Amino acid sequence: MDVELYEEQRGDHLLDAVLSAIPEPFFVYDTNGRYIDVIGGSDRKKYHDARSLVGKTLYDIFPMAHARMLHDRILEAIELAQVVTFEYSINPEDIDAYREQPGPVGLRWFEAHISPLKRSAQQTPLVVWVAFDITDHKELIELQELQKAKLRELAMTDPLTGFLNRRSFFEVSQLEVLKARGHEGPGFFLCMIDIDHFKRVNDRYGHQLGDRVLNHIASVMRKAVRSDDSIGRLGGEEFALIIPGDSLSRASVVAQRILEEIDGSPYRNEEFTIHSTVSIGLSQYRTGEEDVQLVLKRADLALYEAKRLGRNRVERYTLQD
Repeated sequence: MDVELYEEQRGDHLLDAVLSAIPEPFFVYDTNGRYIDVIGGSDRKKYHDARSLVGKTLYDIFPMAHARMLHDRILEAIELAQVVTFEYSINPEDIDAYREQPGPVGLRWFEAHISPLKRSAQQTPLVVWVAFDITDHKELIELQELQKAKLRELAMTDPLTGFLNRRSFFEVSQLEVLKARGHEGPGFFLCMIDIDHFKRVNDRYGHQLGDRVLNHIASVMRKAVRSDDSIGRLGGEEFALIIPGDSLSRASVVAQRILEEIDGSPYRNEEFTIHSTVSIGLSQYRTGEEDVQLVLKRADLALYEAKRLGRNRVERYTLQD
């Protein structure tokens, strides 16, 4: 055999072997989104054997919207004559050619690098599309984001009741002040809520059971307020509630509902039934006020009046209105 021919054949075999062993798949497409060739993709933990897709188009494989999105990226790379990179997802179970083949299952994320191939003006433009499986990376990022969100939530909430903690409540309520001052909101009402004679519960039953009672009362309050209301635990048995809006009747209904729900929902366990009530002071934000502490002070005065008048009642601040 001619030495040069032998070397050429050996080189071709070596090149074929190298290309077949590449773990990531290389797809060659034309301007119609047709699979012209599929090279590599040997890692069956991350990729299916896509060679059976040759001759088909993206529209034969994927739903119209998804195929159009992928096809547009091919055309973009050709038009710009440069590499286009983006992320996309595929569920192999949606691709008929991949069914009952070895390969990954479930939604997979990929990073695509699409490069236009150098061709003569007379030849049909082609691109090579390299797909890198980034599913593990995406899942790690998602997990990290969930952990960050959980940490943010823990930093903002009271661990016993799940309500906003004191600091977060004042941040939220001050935002309501800013919205009202900027005419982005109609204002708000603020309720100060205090559990009546709660010290007796701790003294008689102990702090551990007292915490259970307090958590029970908090769950009753949570069900009594609406989704746009913000409730916080300021400390001990003291809570505060922001009710957005300028409707006194609505704010009064919410406050009264909290009062009645707690009065009618005693804490029960195998040994004890503990009945609790709350006193509530209600105050309205006044146009032009810059600090929520002013609203809070009036609500606190109304709360004091509710306690003075016998507890288990709602009082609205009316002095100097």
